[in-house]
Amino acid sequence: MKRARKRLALAVAASIASCSLFTPQPPAGEAAIEETTTDTGADREAQSLEEEEISLEGLDDGEAADGDPIARLIASFGAPADPAPAEAESATATSAAATAYDVWSMTDEACSEALAAAGVAVSKPGFETPSVRQPLLLDGPIDGVAIRPKARRPVRLNEVMDCRLIVALRAVAGAAREQGFREILFYSTYRPTKDKAKAGKASMHRRGLAIDVGWLTAADGTAVEVLSGYERRSGEPPCEAAADTDVGRRLRDFACALHARKIFNVVLTPNANEAHHNHFHFDITPNARWYIVR
Repeated sequence: MKRARKRLALAVAASIASCSLFTPQPPAGEAAIEETTTDTGADREAQSLEEEEISLEGLDDGEAADGDPIARLIASFGAPADPAPAEAESATATSAAATAYDVWSMTDEACSEALAAAGVAVSKPGFETPSVRQPLLLDGPIDGVAIRPKARRPVRLNEVMDCRLIVALRAVAGAAREQGFREILFYSTYRPTKDKAKAGKASMHRRGLAIDVGWLTAADGTAVEVLSGYERRSGEPPCEAAADTDVGRRLRDFACALHARKIFNVVLTPNANEAHHNHFHFDITPNARWYIVR
């Protein structure tokens, strides 16, 4: 049984890499994309990002699931009920590509082996990360796409990811490449609560299962900011909204491709509400079989 579960989990990772969203690594001889480093002397930018982090932390500081602002937001959208177990198992068995539910179901061992097989460089953090099942730090590009924080701090606390989030980021890298992006910059992934009594409750950021993307870099080096590039139409279903500019279309299609792929349970765009006006929020919700985009 254990071997069967391990084979199934590895098959999940393989299906992520083989899905239509995924674009393989450049062939040997094509220039590899190097991760850029952050100028820690840019005090103004660092202060601005710190202010954004404080604001973003407030999104996830509820005492329980029903008190978490993102959980309340999802509830207001009316998350669909999970299908009956037999129906869900049948859907998973016949699906051509792994979903967020399949990724969450991976064992720790299979998740680690999947990253190693894909050549994804990771390391273990040298500090405690309560509530994160399998904490890792991403140390290199994923399938030719650099995914890193906008500002790298001396202690990489806000970069911690559960192994399963990194597996899901392979689909993110594929979606980015399809839209001509080579780099993804985020505010944070792991955001621990300062109140130990709240640890482990509600927020997927506390579990290292969420990422807030604020910037992307095109293949020609052009920087694209979600705040200014995304054509926000508050309250409108994002995947049905028109886009007047090429950048707006690419950002919309980037997020909507991930929803269509069902690699994340929750895809929030700037259309969702004012709190998300400057970033995409993607998360894996443990054991959930429903998928939301707003």
